[in-house]
Order: sequence, then C-alpha cells, then structure tokens
Amino acid sequence: MNKEEHKNDVLTDPAQLVRLELKNAGYDMDSIHIPKRVFLLADSLYDTMLSRNCGEYKYPLGGKLYVFHENDEIGFIKGSMCSPAIATDS
Repeated sequence: MNKEEHKNDVLTDPAQLVRLELKNAGYDMDSIHIPKRVFLLADSLYDTMLSRNCGEYKYPLGGKLYVFHENDEIGFIKGSMCSPAIATDS
C-alpha cells in the first residue's frame, strides 16, 4: 500500500483492483506478463477451450486466467454471468 491508500478505502479503479488481486495471490504485476487481450467466455465455450487444451493456466485473475499456447498475448477466463454476445464482443 502506498501513502495514499488506506485499508478501509474502497477501490473502484480496475487497474488498482487487478494489481491488488495479483499482489494478494503472491504475484508482482510489474514482473509478470499479462496478455494484452483477454476474452471473457460463456461457460460452454470456456469448457470447450479447456477440453481442447487451448491454453495454460497462468494467474488467479478473474477466477483462472488461461493464456493460449500459440500466442501469449491472448488469454481467456470464464465469465461468471456471461452471454454469447459479451463473449464475442470482449
């Protein structure tokens, strides 16, 4: 925590939330590689990707963040409440 953050503050900035979530899991966001694009997938598409072994589990971000084997700049996570339109638009 820096001087400006207090443990009772409410975080609303997505970048700060992601940084804190990774820090709490033991990762330093400045020293790991996060994909530039992460797709939020509907349950059935997420399950299909896992069954086809399309990616490798990397970080506990948004549940489980998987990174594609062939391109580490693209990842996917399972949406908690997702529709196919969100999955294709993300």
